[in-house]
Parts: sequence; C-alpha cells; structure tokens
Amino acid sequence: MGQLTGTGVFFWRDLMTTDQDAALKFYGDLFGWKLNQKFEMGGDEAYYILENNGERFGGMTKLPAEAGSHPYWVSYIRTPDVDATAARATELGGSVMFGPEDIPEVGRFAIIADQAGAGFSAMTDNMPMPVPDGDDVPAGGVTWNELLTSDVEGSLKFYGDLFGYGIEKQEMSGISYSMLSVDRAGTPTPVAGVFPKPEQMQVSAWMIYFKVDDLDAARKKIEALGGKNIGPVIEVPEVGRMSTEMDSTGGYFSIHEYNQS
Repeated sequence: MGQLTGTGVFFWRDLMTTDQDAALKFYGDLFGWKLNQKFEMGGDEAYYILENNGERFGGMTKLPAEAGSHPYWVSYIRTPDVDATAARATELGGSVMFGPEDIPEVGRFAIIADQAGAGFSAMTDNMPMPVPDGDDVPAGGVTWNELLTSDVEGSLKFYGDLFGYGIEKQEMSGISYSMLSVDRAGTPTPVAGVFPKPEQMQVSAWMIYFKVDDLDAARKKIEALGGKNIGPVIEVPEVGRMSTEMDSTGGYFSIHEYNQS
C-alpha cells in the first residue's frame, strides 16, 4: 500500500523499561529485532536503537525503578513545528511533560500528555523518512496505533486540532470506533484508532500493534519467553486477528495477524 510521510505520521517509538537487556532478548526472540546502536549516557544509562528487517524503527531507554510505573511504550508523531505543537497542546487541555528539546543531529521533540492523560511525543525530525504502511509493513513492524481513552470525544477534538487528522466514526461489532487519518495524495489514510479504555485500565494510553505472520504461534512464544497473553484473540473482518500482550519486563503491546488472502 506504500509509504506514509508528513504531519501526523507515527514514525518512531521508545520502550521505557526497567531492564533493557531482558526486553531486547524478549523482542529479539519474538520479532527478530536487533540492536542497531547503543549510546552510553553516563552511569548505567544507555539508549538502544532498534532495527527490524534492516531498518531503524525505535529505541529503548531505562525506566528508573523509583518511577513508580510499569514499563510502557511512547509513540512519536511527526510535526513540522514541535514548539507550536507543544504550545497548542496546552491550549487544548493537554500538558507538556518534557521539552521541547533538541537531540543533536536528529531533531527536536517534546513529551506531551493529552487532555485525558495519555502520553506521546511530538517531534520535528531533521531527516524525515517515509514510514511503511499496509502490505509494506514487514513482520515485526508496526501495523497500527490505538488510543484507549476515558474521553473519546475530547481526544478526537484534541488530536484532530493538533495534527489535522481527518476523523471517521464507524461501528465495529456494535461498538463505536473512530479512525484518525492523514492525507496521502488526496486520499484519507487511517493511521490510528480511538476507543474507550476498558474499566480495568487505570489510565488512558496509546497501544502499538506489531505484525506477526502467525498469531497463535506468537502467543505461545510470548509465554515461552516469559511474557503473558492478556485477554482473548479478537477477529475483525477485513482487518485480521489481534491480541494484547505483556512482555517479560511488564510492558504492554499488541500483535496483529493480517487476514490471509
């Protein structure tokens, strides 16, 4: 289906984890991810850059034990002016948790919490690269981003204003589900979904879906690697099968098997 570029594209992600080496082994064994580069940051701090199918796509950083949080993923959303995006986010009821700050030779970013408390990073990157979409996503790559939130309508307004997303509401198995889309050559292309968070979730959060060729085999492997299957397998017509998982360090993510054509 091609590549995505421009404002509103999810183009990077970081895992905040208490054990980077354990997480690297888990995801490496599960998806085939590799350590592309390791940046020492002083003391026992380091930033790991990950690659999948020969391409850089994300990183891992140390979550201090005293942070009082389970490991979690942070998604980066592209914007042409991160300072303006951060300022606008506060006007819309969000808050800036960090930055904006420069990363030398990489770009400028800010960590933001939306109006319902879900965290993400907005970034203006110096050398924006296209992001694989649809059939171009390799196994282990990102297929979807989904916001589970306590405030669906507020979130649609927040992200629609902040990144210019088109919004489409639809019914899926009797449940309302909203799509956020970017424009690709005049055609709306969905990049994320917005959905009411389950009651058992304590906070609103973004979820990342990673592609697998065989969902059942992946679920078995996750447990063998020390992770957990959280909840049932969900089948969505014309989309595929998916399930929510926990890695061996306690970070949540989802896996997605496309419909076999």
